[in-house]
Amino acid sequence: MKAALVVLALLTAAGLWLLPASSGATAPTPAFGLAVVVALVLAAWSVQRIAALDTPQWAGTLSAVLFGVWVLYFWQIGVVAFDVPRVLLPAPSSIVQSLADHAGTLARDFVQTVLKAVLVGWLLGSALGFAVGVAIDRLPFLQRGLLPVASLTSTIPLVAVAPIMVMWFGFE
Repeated sequence: MKAALVVLALLTAAGLWLLPASSGATAPTPAFGLAVVVALVLAAWSVQRIAALDTPQWAGTLSAVLFGVWVLYFWQIGVVAFDVPRVLLPAPSSIVQSLADHAGTLARDFVQTVLKAVLVGWLLGSALGFAVGVAIDRLPFLQRGLLPVASLTSTIPLVAVAPIMVMWFGFE
């Protein structure tokens, strides 16, 4: 296992070293292509080895994390190697940099969205749904009148109703 980690570290360093300049003037070299193929084989091998471990409590989580790391690695390599415009697909490193640069704004937006809008909406919707459910259970005329409507509306996807609700009620 230690040998695989050493090979992984060497391939990572080699893959980044063999990247062409980010100006887009040169295409990836054959050595770069070979390093990527070897890294793909190593990625498949390492994820399979971790997934086959006898510790079921860690094998699933560890193989998922390792797979995610490999995806991020190949994403970074591919975006830089082929000089993909940042507007189309930013590199993971630039995403992390942007998150760090705009942490204050993101924190304020998170508070506004999650703590104020989503949490209040969830609490109101849960309380209202519970009250309507109890009322339907206790009153037979509501069972006959509202259960067919509730069954009908549960089949409509939320993405079809959400724009209409925003137009009716607004963003606030």
